[in-house]
Amino acid sequence: MNAATMGKLHTLLSTGIKDGTRREALPPAEQSLFSKPPHGAIVVISLCHWRDQPQEMQVYLEKMAEAFKNASGGSVAFPYVVAATHRDSFLQDCQKEDPAKELQNAVEDIKKAALTDHVYTITSYKRESFGSARNNKATGDLLSQLLTKAKLENTGKVQDQTTHNAIIFIIMAVVALVVGLLINKMKSDEALPSEPVS
Repeated sequence: MNAATMGKLHTLLSTGIKDGTRREALPPAEQSLFSKPPHGAIVVISLCHWRDQPQEMQVYLEKMAEAFKNASGGSVAFPYVVAATHRDSFLQDCQKEDPAKELQNAVEDIKKAALTDHVYTITSYKRESFGSARNNKATGDLLSQLLTKAKLENTGKVQDQTTHNAIIFIIMAVVALVVGLLINKMKSDEALPSEPVS
């Protein structure tokens, strides 16, 4: 993961972005103090890519996990899960004696690199294919875990604190203005000569 991509990831983790924004359109290293970031993330990786380029994928996941663990300047551990896709292709193309064991080994290695136990293998659906109970369960587990993690972490705590501080500042400024006006009014009242009573 290069510096520009890492900057874009930091932007995503610390800033509210418009739905449908493409990765290319994300500004690198932008931070908003008022717009809230997403509540969680699903990291999607290909098991086939992991099998074919394990060192590259390991470095990528390690950098991504580090960014998630230190989101918003280190003040938020951003909730995330990993969806490892192409489970069907991985098992079909496996040249080892026990493809299921190879899949389990790959999942364990992905967990270590991604710094999470929440890695779910998913078959790549084609438009005309039917779902399976195993895929539906894996997808349900993935989403359930992400929602649970997102519920437990306030990813917008930096923005909440900024909003709180801004409100306090505005209240204090208004109070100072009112006090200043009252003092000014009192001084001007004292400075006026009193009219003699006839």
